[in-house]
Amino acid sequence: MSIDDFIERLANYKSNDVVFNMYRGNSVAAKKCRKNLKEYLEKHKNSQILLVGEAPGYKGCARTGVPFTSDSGEISAKVLQGAIDKYSPNTDVLMWNAFPFHPHKKGERKSNRKPSKAEVQSASWMIMNYFLEVFPNIKCVASVGNVAKELLQQFEFEYKPSHICHPSYGHKKQCEEDTYRALSRFSNILLDERIMRSVADCVEEEYKEAAYHYLKEHKKEFFDWYGLSDHMEYAHAYLLGDKDINLSEYQKWPNEISTEKNAEYLDKVKPEYITRVVCERDDPYYDTSASIWTMKVYLKVHGWNAMATIEDSSPWYKKILGMVEKSDDFVHKSIGDYSEEEGFWYGRFSYTRKNEKV
Repeated sequence: MSIDDFIERLANYKSNDVVFNMYRGNSVAAKKCRKNLKEYLEKHKNSQILLVGEAPGYKGCARTGVPFTSDSGEISAKVLQGAIDKYSPNTDVLMWNAFPFHPHKKGERKSNRKPSKAEVQSASWMIMNYFLEVFPNIKCVASVGNVAKELLQQFEFEYKPSHICHPSYGHKKQCEEDTYRALSRFSNILLDERIMRSVADCVEEEYKEAAYHYLKEHKKEFFDWYGLSDHMEYAHAYLLGDKDINLSEYQKWPNEISTEKNAEYLDKVKPEYITRVVCERDDPYYDTSASIWTMKVYLKVHGWNAMATIEDSSPWYKKILGMVEKSDDFVHKSIGDYSEEEGFWYGRFSYTRKNEKV
């Protein structure tokens, strides 16, 4: 089914005294809504991520035809789009509504209400089925609110849909947190997909599909990144756009790094790997042995998370502290006091990369 065919089917749904179909008819507004929707859907025709909301609001989608439009004060759309822009600004996210027409109070077009179960059953399943047919690349789906959650439960997806709290009724913070978790999960899923596809591309043509599906089936075992195969290293380097790199650097870093166990990784730390540095020294009143600063370094290396623990006697302590102190990319905070008895400062200070969620 084409996008034009889909919009034509949307336009066939008849409005009534409690539901407005903004795509129906030959008015200037209806034509504009159809045009806007077509442009929006074509822009996201290759999207692999879909967020499904509840229904259009009269200040947003009911006016423009585009789901989650926020330029006229539609609060729910503003919160959700803001969370996407904040946490995953470069991700192609397609948005739709479980009930794609505007439900309103009887005789009050400039009002919003939750669509009834009868309304959802009469149109939503069929239209969503058409919608998924138009966008076959969709792999990751999230519901925004319970209306969408109940609808999506009627469909089978490759990956279980995530759920995002609807931002209305004072749930803005919860919606933002849920959106962050969902987009993080989707990012990992799609990265896994890309890596597995690239590994499969390393084998002979006749075995590619079989290799890809085998990797998906055995993903848990396969993504034990220690002792990677030559094909795996090549594929990961290929994804990063550099085939001439030292492939051994792209093996997974240990989750925990220390000067005693695996100090060789500390030599590889670069400023761009660091997301946060926290240095602490205990209050001598509670810990009479407190005499050293302990540094925890939070790292993100080629998509993998790691943490290093370093004491102030280590040469890496000054080296890493120097990296963040000289950089304008980190925000510095500190809290502490001076112990006259012990003769040293104690407390905590940190350097956090700007825009990093703590």
